[in-house]
Amino acid sequence: MKPFIFFKHLPLRVQIIILVVVVLSLPLVAANIQISKNIDERLHDQAGDKAEMVADTIASSQLVVEGLTHPTPEVRHKIQDYSQSIQRITGVEFIVIIDMRAIRISHPDLTKIGKPMVGGDEGRVLNGESYISSAKGSLGLSLRAFKPIYDHQGHQVGAVVVGIMSYSIDQAAEQVNQPIMSALTLALLIGIVLAVALSNSIKKILFGLEPQEIARQLGERNAVLASVREGIIVIDRDTRLAVVNNEARRILGLAGIAQNLIGEKVDECIPHTRLSEVLLSGEPEFDREQDLNGISILTNRVPLYANGEIVGAIATFRDMSEVSKLAEELTGVNRYVEALRSSAHEFLNKLHVINGLARSDNRLVLLEYLSDIINENQGEQAFINDAVRDPILSAFLFGKFSRAREMGVDLLLDIDDVLPEIHQSGVSHALVTLLGNLLDNAFDAVQTLETKEVNLHLAQRGDEWNIEVSDSGPGIAAGEIPQLFQRGFSTKGENRGLGLFLASAALSRLNGTMDVSSNKGGGMTFFIRIPAEVINGGGND
Repeated sequence: MKPFIFFKHLPLRVQIIILVVVVLSLPLVAANIQISKNIDERLHDQAGDKAEMVADTIASSQLVVEGLTHPTPEVRHKIQDYSQSIQRITGVEFIVIIDMRAIRISHPDLTKIGKPMVGGDEGRVLNGESYISSAKGSLGLSLRAFKPIYDHQGHQVGAVVVGIMSYSIDQAAEQVNQPIMSALTLALLIGIVLAVALSNSIKKILFGLEPQEIARQLGERNAVLASVREGIIVIDRDTRLAVVNNEARRILGLAGIAQNLIGEKVDECIPHTRLSEVLLSGEPEFDREQDLNGISILTNRVPLYANGEIVGAIATFRDMSEVSKLAEELTGVNRYVEALRSSAHEFLNKLHVINGLARSDNRLVLLEYLSDIINENQGEQAFINDAVRDPILSAFLFGKFSRAREMGVDLLLDIDDVLPEIHQSGVSHALVTLLGNLLDNAFDAVQTLETKEVNLHLAQRGDEWNIEVSDSGPGIAAGEIPQLFQRGFSTKGENRGLGLFLASAALSRLNGTMDVSSNKGGGMTFFIRIPAEVINGGGND
């Protein structure tokens, strides 16, 4: 267990090298053992066959039979010469001829002729048996073939022993094994080199990270993907979906798009995605609107790079209704701040006048000025408070009057019916966003003119509320009206074109419609219809 734990803590590169070397070594070592064994057995068999063949030749020799039947010094000398010549020709280590008493008749060592044979394995051959054995004789350990010798009448008269030294067989086996061992060693070395190359390649593919680091980063990535409020989808270089986080699944589900998208071609399952185009061009796209089967989303598309090459593309997106809601809320807050700023600026100017009149001790003028201020503010405030019961909208309109006075604009407010209190903050924010952007647009339109007049008319007509905002500004050409509510479109220069876009988004949240009329030089009118149940009942929030 401890070695395994130690192995687990080794770097991935070292683990791969060790595993590959072990996997290569085991079969190579096993193959070497088996090959060596087979070669050794084959050489022993060949040596035995060779010794038997030589023994058969000696045993069938008439000279040898005659020398054992009629042993004379002259014949025995001839037998010795004959056996030595056969030994030289065949390459065996020794040929020994014995009589029935196991006394050597011939031997490579002349001093051993006439002496008993050594080895202890000659008994069976004197009983007429042919066999091969391995024993240690006077010349050392050898493989010996025993063959009985018979005379013409079939009587055994002796035996011949042909031997091949064991070390000769071992040397032959070593010579055969040497190139095989070299080849196996070379194969192992090549395997080690390939293991190192493989480990380096895998390490490069993994960006030099260890498995533990990959697991940790994968866990962190999954946690991030699950926690963000943006939908995230990622495609690989084959435009197949590789990542779809939970928020993306939710938004795609609202659009009726299947949930099991991993591995699918992005263009086949997500409409108007343009991720394939970003993958090909390498150019990012930011803050683009996209339609998902009727669901509008705001998306960013960015190519993904690895080692300087594009390996995929990522899209992050949010439901446009949520983006619009956030923008409306932010715009509403800005409206409140703007109203307070305008009021504070107006009150500060009046305080300066009051301070000057008080210092000049001009009490009659001071009292008259204070009376005008009180009557002016009380009149506006009373009118707005009576006509608008919603405190947020009431404060907003009061602030707009202050803003209009500050800009020198005549804001004319006409309310036919009482606007009830709105119990859903989303509806209040949407109305503030809608009216605020339309009024700001109107204020800007008349700012450079001599006659600066803006009209706001609110009325309930049956089951709908009507809102009309008109100005005495220069207006726009009729052909430009369809572009008014597009994000970024403006006739006022760069870094504009968001207000009417947000107004349109707010109107969509209120389920309303808008008609726009304008003529070049003839002002502009926005006529809006909103279902009464949205305002009276809380609407779409």
